[in-house]
Amino acid sequence: MASPLACTLAYCVLFVGLGLMPGIVGPTLPALSNLTAVAGPSDLVPMYVARGACYGLGTTAMGALLDRTGERVHTVLVGWQLVMAGTGALFPHASTLWTLVLLAAAMNFAAGCVDVMGNVLLVQLWENDDARGAPAMNLLHAAWSSGSTLGPLLARAVGLSPGDLPRLYLVAAIATAVLSLPLLGVSPLRRSSPLLGSQDGSSAPPRRHSTTSVSLARFSCVVLLMFCFYMCLGAAERIPGDWLTTAIVRSPYLHEDERGGAFVTSVFFGAHLCGRVLSVPLAWCLRPVTFCAIEFTLAITSAIAFVAFAPRNYAWLLVSSAGIGLGISALYPQGLLLAKSRVHLSSVWISRLVVGALAGAVLGPPATGDELHLSLLDC
Repeated sequence: MASPLACTLAYCVLFVGLGLMPGIVGPTLPALSNLTAVAGPSDLVPMYVARGACYGLGTTAMGALLDRTGERVHTVLVGWQLVMAGTGALFPHASTLWTLVLLAAAMNFAAGCVDVMGNVLLVQLWENDDARGAPAMNLLHAAWSSGSTLGPLLARAVGLSPGDLPRLYLVAAIATAVLSLPLLGVSPLRRSSPLLGSQDGSSAPPRRHSTTSVSLARFSCVVLLMFCFYMCLGAAERIPGDWLTTAIVRSPYLHEDERGGAFVTSVFFGAHLCGRVLSVPLAWCLRPVTFCAIEFTLAITSAIAFVAFAPRNYAWLLVSSAGIGLGISALYPQGLLLAKSRVHLSSVWISRLVVGALAGAVLGPPATGDELHLSLLDC
């Protein structure tokens, strides 16, 4: 079986697993801190740094090597997903902080490889059909959001105590591995394409954008702006999944336990999922620039409500978290489509562009953890 639709569906199933495995880490931070004998979740900052840095390394390395995988591209993609699942299953067995750091580094290097491969292959698949490519890209990221939503719900169902973690992570790892297998039944559809660069893997901008200084300056400006865009978006997507549960549990005003925190996290990612599902039909009638403007307005309004009302009111916390999740839901795929409408990008340049999201993932969670720790000390 080999068709653009079959490939798209297989990528989407695989991306459910890409969201599921990392999605259980945030709600289990309090229990992981107990297992690794650190004072609290805020002391797991080295794990966040390793996670973001190695995710970036995986994205960059795989972006440079993707064009050389040829007909084995789906096998390589499944292989990285299995590595991610296997290393994730070992998280509860880490008895020290640095063992956990090494496991997080390995898991997220593999996840970065999966992420960039899925995005670039889908862009290539629909490169000549923007009318279908935009909904397909939104569907891919809706699949990731569904996995990120199921992760906290699975954690809540299986259990969040230190004794429950081995079973929880094993179930998540098995599910992640199984979700990657349908891709092995689909033959890759790969064509020579300017989106994937030249045959020698050159990372130079396309020739028509380098013939004049104006074109080169425009190309550089778009890439720089999109890098900053993805850096902010990466922090906005990572921080709630990592710290919402911990902040809620440790808040002196909300009086909620880990289950209440995991529920808010699942609400955030559930709204994120709903937004991406809705964006599939909306992408048919809205241009990427219009879509991004609507999303920004909703996200900023919800963020103001989150800061003003959520710290002392659980209902406002739920509503504003859902609004933020919905507001940023389609920005990742729409950003790629927006950049693609302005300049031609090779797989190498796409990987460099989305490294901005990884920079946000590296810098955002540790800074948030430190600020959370200091603010709770002041309470």
